[in-house]
Amino acid sequence: MPSPPYPVNADGCHPDEDWTQRQIAAWLVQEENPTGALGFVRSTAGFNGPLCAPITVQVQFWRLTYRSAADARADGPTGSAPDYYFTMAAMKRVRLRVDGRRDVVVTPPKGYYSSHPSPCVGGLVAYYTGGPLTEKELPSRIVKGDSLLTFDSENFHTNRVIDSKLNSPTDPAVCDADGKPTKPTSAPSFPAGALVPTPSYPSIQLNPSHT
Repeated sequence: MPSPPYPVNADGCHPDEDWTQRQIAAWLVQEENPTGALGFVRSTAGFNGPLCAPITVQVQFWRLTYRSAADARADGPTGSAPDYYFTMAAMKRVRLRVDGRRDVVVTPPKGYYSSHPSPCVGGLVAYYTGGPLTEKELPSRIVKGDSLLTFDSENFHTNRVIDSKLNSPTDPAVCDADGKPTKPTSAPSFPAGALVPTPSYPSIQLNPSHT
C-alpha cells in the first residue's frame, strides 16, 4: 500500500507552515473538485491532509470583451497594431481559507460567460494564492489557438496563479471597436461544462486595456 503523500502529525494535520509556492500549488491542484465545479474537496484524513495552517486562496472572475484594432495603438514588436485587443473587467472575487477540512464550492457571478457562446464577450476565471492580483500580474496577452486542437491561452505575470480557465468568444473577427458584433454569426451551442473548441483562426496576440 502506498505511503500517504500528506500524512498527519499527532495533532491530526499535515504541517505546511514552511511550504514553498510549488508545494502549495501541488496540494491545491490535487484538491480541485474533480466534477468540474469550481472549488476544492475535503481531504481524506491522514492521506492528503488536512493541513495545519489554512492556505489563503482567491478565486476571481473577469469579463473579457474583444474589440477590433481599428483604434488600437501600434505597440507590437514590429510597430504594427494587433488584429484584436481586449478589455478586462473584474466581476467577482472570493477569498477562501482552504485546509481540506470541508468541501468548498464557488459559484460564478450572474452574467458570467461560461457555456453560452458569444461572438465578442468571453470570460476568464483563475484561482491564486495570497492577496488580490495587481495590475502588473494580470494577463498582457491572449493568444488564439490556430486549430481545433490548439486552444486559446493567456499569460499571468506571476507564479501565484495555480490554475485558470479561459472561455473565449466564438467569433472575434466580427467585433467592432465597441465590442459589438457587426453581423449575425452562427455559433454552435454547447452543453454546460463542455470543452468548447476554438475556431480556426491565425495565431494572433490580443493586447489588454484593463478596466
